[in-house]
Amino acid sequence: MSSLRSLAALALGAALWLPQAHHLFTPAPAARAELASKLGEHQLRQLELSPPAREMALLGETNPEWELLGRGFLALGLADRALASPDLAGRHLAALDRLVDEALADEEKGGHYRFLLPYARRGLLPRSLFVDSQMALLMAARLHVAPRDDLRARLERRVRALEASMGADAPSLAESYPSECWVYDHSGALAALRLWDDLSGEDHRPLASRWLAMARERLVDPKTGLLVASFRPDGTVLEGPEGSTLWVSVSNLLLVDEAFAREQYERGKGLFKREVLGFTLAREWAEGEFRPDIDSGPVVPLLGASPGSSGLLFVAAAAFDDRATLEGLLASLELAAFPIERGGARSYAAAGQIGNAALFRALSFGPLWRRAS
Repeated sequence: MSSLRSLAALALGAALWLPQAHHLFTPAPAARAELASKLGEHQLRQLELSPPAREMALLGETNPEWELLGRGFLALGLADRALASPDLAGRHLAALDRLVDEALADEEKGGHYRFLLPYARRGLLPRSLFVDSQMALLMAARLHVAPRDDLRARLERRVRALEASMGADAPSLAESYPSECWVYDHSGALAALRLWDDLSGEDHRPLASRWLAMARERLVDPKTGLLVASFRPDGTVLEGPEGSTLWVSVSNLLLVDEAFAREQYERGKGLFKREVLGFTLAREWAEGEFRPDIDSGPVVPLLGASPGSSGLLFVAAAAFDDRATLEGLLASLELAAFPIERGGARSYAAAGQIGNAALFRALSFGPLWRRAS
């Protein structure tokens, strides 16, 4: 009988305690600001190393796309921090120059293929919207912190390339790989054009409106109401909605159509977000779907959670000021991502460079987008 009482007491204690456990891992608002600073310090120290010694160089050996994406998240986060705190601008500006100049030099040596997976060479690809959009975002982020004439001229040439790819008059579906287009890259291109407009006084809103009207008609999955992930240049869908693509796409589309972006975010949460005792995770695909690739990462059994989708939900949650989701994600991060802290710098072993850069971007999010919206 005493054993039964003990088991009952344990069960009762677990029932009362477990739903509150996430609070132990959720940083308070002041701690979140400190976390953003420490994540930035880690990234800045990385950039002060010689390029081959950096985490992003190792990342590029696994997936050159991730190397460029990691640079992009980092550049956007550094620009946000510099705009929010002008006293940080000096060191952040030097880091931004290093990021941009090295990316441009790498592209000059290897062309667009430098940042693409090997299958990009299987067909004709004059330009990649993935590379053009990411390079434009890199340069625009840098220029929003301080002027730089040579970079402005290079960004303007990239803007003209984006206009040609996406269609100045009638919206086009631009390739990132041969016969393969991605909503992620189109949304990134639209965000880069809005950032350019704020710098130049130009107005790409008509182009964006035409593209969104086309996307609503041709690129929304009829079952879920969500933007699909990838498609052919003729609009034939290749892959339906996926979390990692959606989260960054809707964050970019905030600069284009806030109502549509928010509606997609809420729909996406309904399909992909999962709560377990206050800990927040995100699936990469709808229940019952399984399309593993290099971007989704290993899927957590039973929960179906994807590191890629869960990590990039940070960016969307910050963009839409969704504090409940952000707190649940931070609780999961602190519990399972193996934090490493060294002398005022912090990173998460399970996140890798791109995950840490995306988290830094999320926790710094705001000033740059507000300037262009």
